[in-house]
Amino acid sequence: MRMGEHYPAGQKEAEAWCARCRRFTLHRVDHPVPPAKGGGRLGPCIDKDHPPLGLSRAQLKRKEKSEKDAQNPRLFE
Repeated sequence: MRMGEHYPAGQKEAEAWCARCRRFTLHRVDHPVPPAKGGGRLGPCIDKDHPPLGLSRAQLKRKEKSEKDAQNPRLFE
């Protein structure tokens, strides 16, 4: 397990490896509220070309079911 880096209080972004983009990109630096001694930690990728998250299998199933129910609301009642 890798230990996270801590960034100074004034730093807003840092370059780091993004597993989804598969390259080094800019990441937001998240600072705790109230400010802690350790500083901020690396947040999510803020690159404009970052691929969006898709829906999970459960979310897709619920979406398909709701669309199907909307088409035939009282078909089998």
